[in-house]
Amino acid sequence: MLVFFIVVTAVSVAIAVNSRASDFEEQVQNELVLQSGRALSVQFNTSLEREWDSIRAVADAIAGAPKAELDDFMDAVPAAGGRIQWAGFVDLAGIVVSGSGRIWEGNDFGERRFFREGMSGEGVGNVFETSAFSSSEVPEPVKLVNFSMPVLGGTGEVEGVLVYSVRIAWVEALLNRLASEMGLEIAVLDQRNEFLVNSLIGTDYEIPEAIRSNLQLGMFDAISLTDAGDPGLRFAVLPSFTLQSMPSFGWNLVVALREDGVSGALPKLRNAVFVIVAIAAGFVIAVIFALFRFLVWPFKRLSGDAYALAQGTIVYPVYHRSSREAETLSEALALLQTRLEVAEIKQKKPRFTVVPHKSRAG
Repeated sequence: MLVFFIVVTAVSVAIAVNSRASDFEEQVQNELVLQSGRALSVQFNTSLEREWDSIRAVADAIAGAPKAELDDFMDAVPAAGGRIQWAGFVDLAGIVVSGSGRIWEGNDFGERRFFREGMSGEGVGNVFETSAFSSSEVPEPVKLVNFSMPVLGGTGEVEGVLVYSVRIAWVEALLNRLASEMGLEIAVLDQRNEFLVNSLIGTDYEIPEAIRSNLQLGMFDAISLTDAGDPGLRFAVLPSFTLQSMPSFGWNLVVALREDGVSGALPKLRNAVFVIVAIAAGFVIAVIFALFRFLVWPFKRLSGDAYALAQGTIVYPVYHRSSREAETLSEALALLQTRLEVAEIKQKKPRFTVVPHKSRAG
């Protein structure tokens, strides 16, 4: 009965451990994909922050500069690393005074979002596509996003707007490289909930509709969930994932991580726990059998001998050295048996009558 109880207890513990391990595994996987998304976001924001540091430094440097000096600055910006396609200075009327390679000079950008926001502070425009930079070498249109900020004079008055046209191809390459290093699949959606980057394209998976719906409502917080269509793919969503030190991009980051890349060690841990529980249960059973053999069984044997003696049956108790108590009881029963035998022998001893012998006559 005791062994049955131990086995039932061990099985119950194993079931409880398995259930708890599954919950823990779920929490670990969710936290891992979420933290992976945040780590990617930090590295991406670090690169964006350098571009904002550059535009702020140039805006300070070109205040009150003549056209020739403006041209030098605007031409130098795209040459520094290939992240910026075009840089330009727009005056208060919205006219491009200076632009990289003299492109768009004289154009009226007064109605463009980047100009309106740049007049009052730092701003980020919508992603747009242009063929202004197409050539025989690069015939395709390029996608750009404008960073803009005001250029202030010595007394703090606004002289115009400085704009950087950042290449979306650079943004995509940077995010894909970071994602590849972390073993992630990613997608970035803009303010219109359209893809800027999507490494899920070309696979059998799409962003779950639940994520899209919540993004459209603008109510999504940083969460993680498992796509019902693919239990092996776990998602994390980080809305507006750019730093607060920069103007809001309105971009949302969706990170996907395959469970087989994060859960390999947890089943091993769970199996190890099962083995430990089984070993512990076996050890307890072995100890109980040893205690039974060393303590209980001798007393059971001796109690049987005592009962037999009480019934008048002649038995010969076996001397046990299992414990001090068993030894004492064994000695007492042996002494009692000896005395009973002596008493019985005395009781059954024949009594001889002395009969005088008659003499025979010679």
